[in-house]
Amino acid sequence: MRFPEFVNEDEWEEKTLVEVAEIITGSTPNTKEIENYGVKKLFASPADIN
Repeated sequence: MRFPEFVNEDEWEEKTLVEVAEIITGSTPNTKEIENYGVKKLFASPADIN
């Protein structure tokens, strides 16, 4: 099942996470500092990637 706008498109190319993102480990920035979120970086925990 696909979104309607992708019905006639080619098959999706499967890639690993390291092929499309830079993975950096460490602590998550303080959530009270708004400048850390919603701009250029996506912070995800293993629980977010299921």
